[in-house]
Amino acid sequence: MTTANNRSASERVFSNQCNFKTGAELKKLMHMPESEADPPVNVRRNSLVSLRNWAEQRKFESKYELQEPQASYEESRWCGFIAAIDEIFQMEVSNGRPK
Repeated sequence: MTTANNRSASERVFSNQCNFKTGAELKKLMHMPESEADPPVNVRRNSLVSLRNWAEQRKFESKYELQEPQASYEESRWCGFIAAIDEIFQMEVSNGRPK
């Protein structure tokens, strides 16, 4: 159970690491146009394909390197990683770019 002192110390650490010190700074960010607040990242498609292939290989390797239950956790993690990359490819197709 967390004591009041531990919680206060934890909140101070979080507050000191936060980039925004005032409510006005946070409001400015929230009302900023999306293009300024979250600029797109330019990544070559080939880099994503290479990353996906690497993840597939690591998933395959971890199946033989680890024993249960770690192997199941690793497989689940790699499946999620691969699914995230596949989602990027789906976004690319839905925006009218070639597959």
